[in-house]
Amino acid sequence: MPKGSYRQILFFVGMFQYLEDLRLLSCVPDHFESDPTLVPLLTPLFGGRLRVMRFTRASLLKDMVDLFEGIRFHYMDLFNVNGMGLLMDACAETLETLRVYPTDPRGEQLSLKG
Repeated sequence: MPKGSYRQILFFVGMFQYLEDLRLLSCVPDHFESDPTLVPLLTPLFGGRLRVMRFTRASLLKDMVDLFEGIRFHYMDLFNVNGMGLLMDACAETLETLRVYPTDPRGEQLSLKG
C-alpha cells in the first residue's frame, strides 16, 4: 500500500491520465505534512468505478475533487467513509449506481439535500 501525504498520493494518481477506476481502502487521518505546491500533472478520466472503504481522510477526497476539477464516476461503492456527501455531490451528474451498506457506522450522518 502506498504511503505518503495526501498530496503525494494525488500526485501519483494524477500521473495516469486514462485512469477510470479507483479504490481507496483503510486510510486514517494524516499525521505527516503535506506540500500544497505539489499539484498533479494530469487529470484522470475517473469515469468508471470508485470503491472507498474504511476511509477517514476527508481532506484527501476534497483535494481530489478540487485538484482534478471534479470527478465523474458512474459507480460508487462506499462504506465507512468520512466525506461520503462530498463524493455524492461531486458525482451527482454522472452517478448511475451507488452502493451503500445498512451496517455503515457513518450512514446515519449522511443527509441528502435534495
